[in-house]
Amino acid sequence: KVLIYFARVCIVSFVATLGTAPLVAYYFHYLTGMGFISNLVVVPMVGFVIMPIVLVAFLVNLFSVSLSIYLWSLAGYVASFMLYFLKAVNSHLSFLVIRWSPTVGEVFLALAGIIIIIFWKKIPYRRLALILFGIFVLSDAAYWHVLPKITGNLEVRFLDVGQGDSIFVRFPNGNTALIDGGGLQGSEFDVGKNIISPALLRMGIYSVDYLFLTHPHYDHYAGLASIAENFHPKILYTNGLASPSEEKEYWSAFLDQINKSGALVYNVYQEGAEPALLLREGDVNINVYVLPENIISDYDLNDSSLVTHIVYKQKSILLTGDLTKKGEQEMMHAKFDLKSNVLKVGHHGSDTSSGQDFLEYVDPDYAVITVGENNRYGMPDEAVLSRLNQEGAKIYRTDLDGMVTLKTNGDDIDVESFVER
Repeated sequence: KVLIYFARVCIVSFVATLGTAPLVAYYFHYLTGMGFISNLVVVPMVGFVIMPIVLVAFLVNLFSVSLSIYLWSLAGYVASFMLYFLKAVNSHLSFLVIRWSPTVGEVFLALAGIIIIIFWKKIPYRRLALILFGIFVLSDAAYWHVLPKITGNLEVRFLDVGQGDSIFVRFPNGNTALIDGGGLQGSEFDVGKNIISPALLRMGIYSVDYLFLTHPHYDHYAGLASIAENFHPKILYTNGLASPSEEKEYWSAFLDQINKSGALVYNVYQEGAEPALLLREGDVNINVYVLPENIISDYDLNDSSLVTHIVYKQKSILLTGDLTKKGEQEMMHAKFDLKSNVLKVGHHGSDTSSGQDFLEYVDPDYAVITVGENNRYGMPDEAVLSRLNQEGAKIYRTDLDGMVTLKTNGDDIDVESFVER
């Protein structure tokens, strides 16, 4: 009878875990086998040990309070031991954790698959049901993994991470990059874990090939730690500088996580007018510029920003980090090729950036400002907005538009915002 009971517990636990798995994955972005294992321990322990002790404690309390307290303590010790045991088991079973963030359609598809498995013998036209299910599965896989390569689009997403920067790039060949990771200074909120990771998983992205840190300010590097831990980047490109002394503790923790991830760290240095770093992803050129260190030392740390110029056939995007007007002047003086169709506006739209002559030099059709809603700095500055309008650029703002998505085939550009306004 004990074996029969245990078998039933196993079956019920398995069915419950399987049935709720798609919804768990949708809301929490991962699955773990610990739910099934926990039920095998918790259900018998609670049903046969803890609950009987609790019931006896209630009855004993009628004539002996001291004995009742002892029994309550015993139940507490048993529960604590059970939780300690499960925690110890969980620490050794991290391989059971599967990252999966299904769309609503994939949730229904997974539930349909579970129903087919459980009620296989009762389903009429079983072969037809299986064929249709297979078609839907293949169509979903093709949409996320094959179609992007067929369309040949370069995709750039300006993520809404509040007062910070984080820009995701998917190249036509399927490789990916993340430029900066946001971060909320003075907050325990992990932007990488709670905003960027779910966004990437929703896009079907489970690994990121390249990480770029434009410059070592908290609102640019903090979220990259979580990405490095969970998305297996091959390399991190930086300007080679350390963060300000007041951020030393956070910066050290960030570097530790990068080292643990196994990602190679490559420091970019500028020499001459050619790009300091030139990467190629198929037909896409990624040109990275940075001011020479002897110039940066006299300027704001923001002017150490890696400036990334992404060129795809006839179209290009310029990502300027937090470059200020002084840095802009130096880049123009060096005659860097920065003319672009799309400009990521420097320093969240601060008036310290985006000088009129620089905007004329870049000559953008679109301008994207990554900025937090109702931020204390009053960004973007009205003067910057006025200069962008004067230049004729269509303005998108993450505080008003949410995530801004840009797609181009190299000839045309399509820009969409998460929020319609």
